[in-house]
Amino acid sequence: MFNKLGYRAMLVASILTLSACAEDGPAPIDKNAPDVSTSGANRPLVSIFETAVATETFTTLITALQTTGLDTDFADESKTFTVFVPTDSAFDALGTDAINDLLADPEALRNLLQYHFVADQVIGLADASGAESEILTMANGDNTALTYDGDSFWINSSKVIVTDVIATNGIIHVVDTVLTPPVDEPSPMNVVETIAANGAFTVFHEALVSTGLADTLGNTNDMFTVFAPTDEAFAKIPDEIKNALLADTKRLDNMLRYHVIGGETVDTTTAISLSGQQKGMSNGANVAMYLINGKLNINEATVINSDLWASNGVIHALDSVLTPPAHLVDVPDAHHVAVSSILDIARNTPDYSIFASAVEAANLDGALGSPIDLYTVFLPTNAAFKALDGATRDHLFADPTAMRNVVLRHVLPGRVLDSTVAIERIGFNLQSGNGEYVVITQQADSLWVEDAKIRTADITTVNGIIHTIDKVLLPR
Repeated sequence: MFNKLGYRAMLVASILTLSACAEDGPAPIDKNAPDVSTSGANRPLVSIFETAVATETFTTLITALQTTGLDTDFADESKTFTVFVPTDSAFDALGTDAINDLLADPEALRNLLQYHFVADQVIGLADASGAESEILTMANGDNTALTYDGDSFWINSSKVIVTDVIATNGIIHVVDTVLTPPVDEPSPMNVVETIAANGAFTVFHEALVSTGLADTLGNTNDMFTVFAPTDEAFAKIPDEIKNALLADTKRLDNMLRYHVIGGETVDTTTAISLSGQQKGMSNGANVAMYLINGKLNINEATVINSDLWASNGVIHALDSVLTPPAHLVDVPDAHHVAVSSILDIARNTPDYSIFASAVEAANLDGALGSPIDLYTVFLPTNAAFKALDGATRDHLFADPTAMRNVVLRHVLPGRVLDSTVAIERIGFNLQSGNGEYVVITQQADSLWVEDAKIRTADITTVNGIIHTIDKVLLPR
């Protein structure tokens, strides 16, 4: 996916590009990106350090390089680097105290700076594409995940806002936040003890103990990755559903195991590198991992605190509880209660709440809440709605007619299209409620509707079926 051209080839290509583009500079991919170009075709190529000095955007970085002596490396034209350069505003976001502490600790500062560049490689991004990720080993020996989400490049959770600034000894990409090297020193406590001591996971910890799963995760002869919902995540679940879940050991054990990967530790960098892929959990079902606006999502839940290391694994905090597929447990899952309507489930499931509000704003709550008619609904999750441009989202909620058009684009009226039937309908034009057509396709093991991936399939309701998707389908 990413171009790792030989340096001479990259340099020749860059000179030709600069000559052809006259006053055009390197490619900004964010409207708020700094101007790091100078004089277009007449711009003399200089070293990475001199290129950074020539702008007014990297003054903190320059000071940091000079403090650690790395300025001489980046000025050395016998060496080659790919550097992800934070802007001054990125450093400012750390706070004055944090910056001063770093400047007073050259060893820690050097480690942080080395986490921003790859030695002996030129990695170009401007012509790269594809929803893939790649692990890069940085100069300090730690890994990062370089990801393209179909719109932007990200290194870990930092957005690349300018690509391919060419220098005589490498290439610069500008990022909007400072990369933080991983801290992988394990706690002396095991996974369960770490969860208990944290204080943010009391409900999750009590559930682990009540099912006996705490004994399994406390085994220091094995390794685990745990996606732990916070107490606030459990608070999103209506009390009636939550209490029923906590009282049902079989369902609860299945749900808890859906939050655990056994036998390995998946840190944040590795998880981000799996963006767009699925990962098997301890209950036998898969979760989808994907990056949205720089945030790691597990299904519809967002990782809000990551890489809490224990003696036998790693813990990531989630803002929502993951719901396992209903077919893996005999007792119906709360999201699959056959007496609930499509609208009921949207209203009672925290990660579908924005869609429920959209239905109400479109005055379609009477239709999707009625047990009489049948529908197939491709339901965008909250993360999908949040990925919309804010102005677009505000306009839709202010205009019932426009919102009605959007909601109906996600609805197939009069039919129940489960995943088995959907596979049989791959490539067919299916008319949605707004009169437009949608097409279902299959990529690898996943079903897609238009350019939205089906994340959770076959949520059955009294008036049809729901498939959740990771993108809002806007009318053509």
